[in-house]
Amino acid sequence: VPKILYIVSDSDNPSGTTLPQDRRKAFFEIAQRENILIVEDGAYKEIQFGKKRLNPIKAYDTENRVVVYLASTSKEAGVLRIGYGVYPAEIGDMVEKAKGYYDLCSPVLNQVIAERYYSLDLDQILGEVLGIYRERCGAMLEALGSFFPKGIMTRPTGGFFVWWETLPGVNFDSKTFNEKVAIPNNLLFVPSHAFFPPEGLVVDARGKLVSAKPHTNGMRLSFSAVPKERIFEGIEIMGNLLKKHLKQ
Repeated sequence: VPKILYIVSDSDNPSGTTLPQDRRKAFFEIAQRENILIVEDGAYKEIQFGKKRLNPIKAYDTENRVVVYLASTSKEAGVLRIGYGVYPAEIGDMVEKAKGYYDLCSPVLNQVIAERYYSLDLDQILGEVLGIYRERCGAMLEALGSFFPKGIMTRPTGGFFVWWETLPGVNFDSKTFNEKVAIPNNLLFVPSHAFFPPEGLVVDARGKLVSAKPHTNGMRLSFSAVPKERIFEGIEIMGNLLKKHLKQ
């Protein structure tokens, strides 16, 4: 069974962080040397707030042997629901057959609309959309700084999410807080439990069984679908509830 490394290199889910260019190159070199297949997910490649764009890991794969690159319309043109992949030849043939068995082919109408949208309209519309996302991200970061207790948070340069967690040593279970406090007050976030393996035994990098515990003190906060005024309102309410909860 080949070793596979899955990476969201731009504004990942759940933390919103972006992999620096030098680390992208380092990952490629390690994968090439150790015979590891990288699956690079470029879902958030177009949702970047600054002018600087980083090259994907796939750009280093000049012989098309090490990296599978995946991308999708789901973030900048969600209704189209079309994705694509750039595969090494032997993998691409298998994926093409598997997809054919699964759904015959992607809807032709969606593909025609996507071709026109990406060739004629993307730059203008995406600029407008990014302006909205940038504003909402800024609002969430400002609100977190104003209303949340002291903690650790990411400062995304793209994507849809901000990650927040308590300071080391603070006893906090975000899943319990979500179920008993946030949801009853019409607030919604994804607890950090959702992004880690469940408690139990896992295989580490050396192939040994080790005990693993989920990360319990963090939360993924989404700003993409909420107007900035509601972001301030919601974060203020959640921050007050969180401060009260942590004092108990």
